[in-house]
Amino acid sequence: NGERNAFDRHLVDERYVARLARHYLLHTGADVRIAPGRMTADFRWVWGLDAALVRVGDSGSTDSVSNRLDHRHHALDAAVVALTDRGLLRRVAAHAGEAEKRFDRRLLAGLETPWPGFRDSVRESIRSIFVSYKPDHGTQGRLHNDTAYGVVEPADEQGRSKVVHRVALAGMKPTQLRNVRDPFIRKRLASATAGLSGAAFTRKLVAAGERLKPPVRRVRITETLRVIPTVVDEHGRVLKAHKGDSNYCYDIYRGKDGRWAGDVVSRFEANDKDFDPNARQLPDGTPLIMRLRVNDMIATGVGHERRVLRVVKLTAGQIALADHNEAGNLKKRDADGTDPFRYFHASLGRLQELGSRAVHVTVSGRLFDPGPSAPSDG
Repeated sequence: NGERNAFDRHLVDERYVARLARHYLLHTGADVRIAPGRMTADFRWVWGLDAALVRVGDSGSTDSVSNRLDHRHHALDAAVVALTDRGLLRRVAAHAGEAEKRFDRRLLAGLETPWPGFRDSVRESIRSIFVSYKPDHGTQGRLHNDTAYGVVEPADEQGRSKVVHRVALAGMKPTQLRNVRDPFIRKRLASATAGLSGAAFTRKLVAAGERLKPPVRRVRITETLRVIPTVVDEHGRVLKAHKGDSNYCYDIYRGKDGRWAGDVVSRFEANDKDFDPNARQLPDGTPLIMRLRVNDMIATGVGHERRVLRVVKLTAGQIALADHNEAGNLKKRDADGTDPFRYFHASLGRLQELGSRAVHVTVSGRLFDPGPSAPSDG
């Protein structure tokens, strides 16, 4: 299948890059060897390292295969590769030869670990690793999506406007029917598609539109959204608006009541000429506790209770976080009932309760943690 073919191509690419890297490094005079992935996996298993990052599911079962969903599995492989020298390969060959004489198919069974307490020392080292992410604090990026909205009613106290835009019948969902602006068209389309869903709904909807005089293939629907004004007339009326595609940061500060408050800054707003991406305070002079962007890191707790988390998504009133070591498609994993991983969704109040603070992990994995704020600072 396509997924398998893509995986095979990825393996071929990795092998090719490994050969190129070896060829390049040999010219420096270094003694370079490539450790085959299969051999690394065998050593990792026979030395008991696959259990170093075992995950425990909700049912209490363990799953070592999901080590691949932990960024620190690269460090496990690196430890094995570092110990795979020619002396080890000679010992393995002799060990396997003895096993064959005994007609034992477990060629590596009983192979001694590199030193006493090896598993425990590797496990301790691996679990002390902090994964580093490259911070991207630039304001560049897509400012808004392509759909243009007409503003029917101005923004309310929550900053939401009643807007209208056109949608093709062939792409409509049943839930959008109630938002069709024209009452006559809405009634006719709803009557023709009552109780239907999926492909049957779409077929009936398109057919009903063709029967109208004149035929209707696109309809105007209304929604209540937070939008960005993009065309304003001389009287200040918003003629056209767009929905922001992404948020740039979350500015967190202390309110007058001592509780943490925050403002989400869209990427559109961050590209204003007066916006300072390195500001440590709000325009009114209020000092910032933190300015968080996607892939920034925070820590909660102290000592053995300390938890280092990565910012995954920013929305007003809530921040989606994941432990620094979590790998793979996090959105997909969060929706997968068989995967123990779940996003940690935290409100600003919850972050304050946990003593959260911004931390930095260098490219070498060194953690800089200022520690929780003093009680007077929250």
